[in-house]
Amino acid sequence: MARQSKKFSRLYPLKKVNAEGVDNFKRALLCHYSAPRRDLPEEFSLETLNALLGEVSDLRREVLIRYYGLVDGRAAKSAVIAQAVGETLSRVGVLREAGLVRTWRVLNVRLAKRLWEAATSEAERRAVPIDVLDLETRTYHALMREDIKTIGQLIEKPRKDLQDVQQFGQGSWDEVQLALKPLGLRLRQS
Repeated sequence: MARQSKKFSRLYPLKKVNAEGVDNFKRALLCHYSAPRRDLPEEFSLETLNALLGEVSDLRREVLIRYYGLVDGRAAKSAVIAQAVGETLSRVGVLREAGLVRTWRVLNVRLAKRLWEAATSEAERRAVPIDVLDLETRTYHALMREDIKTIGQLIEKPRKDLQDVQQFGQGSWDEVQLALKPLGLRLRQS
């Protein structure tokens, strides 16, 4: 039996949000991804939420909206969501987690870009997180495992050291070089 494509356009884009639902969503982001983010916006405007949710698939978006009660403030149980979207209970959990991960990455990229644009000195720019580069997940995690979290740390590493990083090959090197180019930066060759 072929799986039918579902369209979940009824709830998105959000036309209004419930403050309690938004607080639940923010709490989930901060609890699951507890990297210190003092610059997380106090309030997620309707525009911000729509931009974040627009970066995830329709099914993940639907699960997030229902699970956190973003529209009506009534957080739905996973079993109810599973029935509504036609997925298994375990799959709903996976979709929710994947949706949170993606929205967290998008939020980090947006915040890092804002920091980059606001930086006035070379030292401030070197302190900007590598999130501004919006790297592929594999490349990003390889750098984070090596405790390379800022652009300054990244551009100071010689090529040999980066080549020794697990999961950081020629493709990752090229990707980072390409991401640094618009910022007027390059990786060290020696």
